[in-house]
Amino acid sequence: MGVCSSRRLDRVAPPAARSSEEITPRNEQGSALPNTTVPSAPQGVVAPSNALTEADNPPLDQLNRQLTKALKAGKVDQVRALLDQGAELERRGMWDNTPLHLACHYGHSSIALELLQRGASPAAVNEKGCTPLLYACVESMEEVVEKLVELPATEINPPAAPVYSRLTDQTTKRTPLFAAAENGAAPIVALLLRKGATAGAQALPLAAAQGHTAVCVTLLQAMEQQRDLENVTCIGKALLQATRGAHVDAARALLAHRPAAEDVGAALLAACNLGGSGATKPDSKTPGHCPRESLVELLCTRTESLGVHDEEGNTALHLAAKRGLADAAQVLVAAGANLGLLNSKGETAADLAESFGHSQLSSLITSYGGTGHTGSSNVNTVANSTTASSLKSTGLADDHVASNHFDSPASLKPRAQLPPLHGGGCEATQRLEATTAALAASPHVGSFSEAQRTLPPIGAVTSH
Repeated sequence: MGVCSSRRLDRVAPPAARSSEEITPRNEQGSALPNTTVPSAPQGVVAPSNALTEADNPPLDQLNRQLTKALKAGKVDQVRALLDQGAELERRGMWDNTPLHLACHYGHSSIALELLQRGASPAAVNEKGCTPLLYACVESMEEVVEKLVELPATEINPPAAPVYSRLTDQTTKRTPLFAAAENGAAPIVALLLRKGATAGAQALPLAAAQGHTAVCVTLLQAMEQQRDLENVTCIGKALLQATRGAHVDAARALLAHRPAAEDVGAALLAACNLGGSGATKPDSKTPGHCPRESLVELLCTRTESLGVHDEEGNTALHLAAKRGLADAAQVLVAAGANLGLLNSKGETAADLAESFGHSQLSSLITSYGGTGHTGSSNVNTVANSTTASSLKSTGLADDHVASNHFDSPASLKPRAQLPPLHGGGCEATQRLEATTAALAASPHVGSFSEAQRTLPPIGAVTSH
């Protein structure tokens, strides 16, 4: 019987531990490959990986957050570096703003230009309806606007959108043209108009309210070229805004374009109601005058507007007498104001001056023939097209002007020969004559083409 031998299963011994000194690659025959010894890591130490760490390759969200911070801070070098690392050029953030929105909103021209150079879209609209062009106009970023308007995707006339202005400290709806006009950016206004911006007539009161004379002239020229049918109405509104802001130069430029007599009268009432330091501080261009006096002189050159009155029947002379504005009252008298016109309470200008404690002014007006009840009453008036409803519909209404009227020429009392003004002199009359002559010599809508044209300073006349 044969002996049955059992098969022995040889165990495979574990491989000997490799030296910690080196790992030697070998070829198929087992020979060591020359010059390929790679040092091994010390025992217990993990060998470094060739892959980039998170610090070297941050997540996309982190890059975008860093980009937003750099945009707001105006750090153009950081913006470039982050975009090079992969931050998104069209990433939408808070309020749906793109990086280009932020650069323009914060007024960082160099960053905005860098983004445009990299292909940022100028057509992006955030959730408030604002475009990069609107923000650039608010911040008067002329170079950025020049770049934006050359891009086909830029909308020159987008719908008005709410935007904050540091100039007015208000958030109001503006178009790019409105924002540039309000901020006094005349070169941007001219550029937008050349590129097809519309509604220049509506932008005019915004520029006038801030006293931006150069912008007013630029808009007036464009309105004349475009044959804008709103010209006359908007010139009147702008004149009222310039007067309320005590902006003499802007008012002078607007008056040269012949606004309606009713609108000039409304501005004259506003001039006589001006108060505060802005209206009474010395006028650098007319020594011895304040803006209020200069405006009254300027507006009095349109003598057909002297009979315009407010809802209480008060003319400019009534208001000047009531407030004790002797210089304004004398200019109004010299211009031919009706001294005997009664307001709705049956009072003359002299009566009002007396009742408000200005006895000397009352006596002066009376000496000119303004005895009150012997004059004409407030009859034969016709409705002014610049009514309270029309003013309020445009947001331009003044509290004291609910409705203005003007007297027909037939109702005005002919002015008798007046005693000399200023106790023997004729300064007020001379100032009026000089201002009238200057306005008559200045071209208006048809040929007013020189933006730098200015009239001689009001009051620059030597008294005799």
